Amino acid sequence: MRIVRLIFFCLALFIGCEASFTEQALSASYKNISPEEAFSYIEKSPDLFILDVRTPEEFNQKHLPDAVNIPVDELSGRVGELPENKALLIYCRSGIRAENAARMLEPLMPGREILVVKGFIFPQ
Repeated sequence: MRIVRLIFFCLALFIGCEASFTEQALSASYKNISPEEAFSYIEKSPDLFILDVRTPEEFNQKHLPDAVNIPVDELSGRVGELPENKALLIYCRSGIRAENAARMLEPLMPGREILVVKGFIFPQ
């Protein structure tokens, strides 16, 4: 009987944790997009604010037209430089820094459309 209770307890704990992770995933206000989708958004949305969160050195080597460079490690102190009424398209080299930036920005910008480019955006 104790083993049955232990199994039910473990099952309930597992289901509760799984539900919590699912709720967190559903509550994310940013959207991961491919580099190809990013170019489509840029074409269709002239008001899109393009944020490059790479280092200044990476930015100076190559960047998207009209992109603004705010390195991810400086972003929390420079949030005031972001426009209040534009959707954000955030990119970096692989998508990791861009997603970190989106996670930091989403509670500061509720309801704002935030697009995170997952993958290398520059053609080789």
